[in-house]
Amino acid sequence: MFSQVLLMQVAIAAGVTVLATGLFLAPLSKQLDQEAMRRALAIAETTAQDPQIAEGVLTTPPTSDGPVQKEAERIRKATHAEYIVVLDRHWLRWSSGHSEPTTDLICGVLHRADQPLSAHEVAARTGLSRSTAQRYLRHLEQAGRLRLYLKYGDTGRPEHRYAWVAP
Repeated sequence: MFSQVLLMQVAIAAGVTVLATGLFLAPLSKQLDQEAMRRALAIAETTAQDPQIAEGVLTTPPTSDGPVQKEAERIRKATHAEYIVVLDRHWLRWSSGHSEPTTDLICGVLHRADQPLSAHEVAARTGLSRSTAQRYLRHLEQAGRLRLYLKYGDTGRPEHRYAWVAP
């Protein structure tokens, strides 16, 4: 009987502790999310107002090692952002923040593939999101490391498929 009462008291104390911890951490989580959003917005505004970025977007083509990418990469490193995305007036994407391990992972998958792969297939084989895989594939294709093939189906847009280009 005594052990059952003691066990019940321990269970109640543990439950109250878990509940109190949850009530304390819930507002903290929301505050952290809001702070992350404020930080991302500040980085975006700073990048958009950077004169080198603005001039580069207007005067240079989007290359992987151009002035826009170099300045975006400098900002990314200085702010410890995961990536920086710059869009021109035509919504053409100028990105920064392609990590070498992710690039190597995608290149390895395509190097071992016996046929061109879609972004969806690359994402499934690497564990990345489809949008991340697509961003890296586009970057690698523009850099000449991959070849883009279009696969036409019955209706809709053609599927983009990527194959490794031997160096």
